[in-house]
Amino acid sequence: MKFTYTIRLALLLPAVSATHFTWPAQFTQWENGEKGLFRLVGESCKSGSIKLIDSGGFAPKNLGYVAKDVDITGDDAFEFDIWDELPAGETYQLGFYPNLDCGKATTAFSYYFTIKNKRKEASDKDKA
Repeated sequence: MKFTYTIRLALLLPAVSATHFTWPAQFTQWENGEKGLFRLVGESCKSGSIKLIDSGGFAPKNLGYVAKDVDITGDDAFEFDIWDELPAGETYQLGFYPNLDCGKATTAFSYYFTIKNKRKEASDKDKA
């Protein structure tokens, strides 16, 4: 019985210590022009950059940096601007790319989240 618990614990440890997003969560929605928020935790790498990715096509599109050289010291929250020119969509993700000096580098991706275009929705209401 003790052996079984030891194996289960050993299998869980790498997943817990890997760098990962705790926010945005599944079903998060933001609008253009708002402030977005992300949280990263993990022990495997302490610094890196965050990119916005659109995974809605044949191949994921890197849309650019949201934050560069972020230091992960705990369960810190970071804000970023949701760009006005982003089209509405449900297949956006954030990607964490560790700095090259991080020997235990692990790339991490957030859940998919939705961006709504409030200007388009407002103009559609005006037309109706």
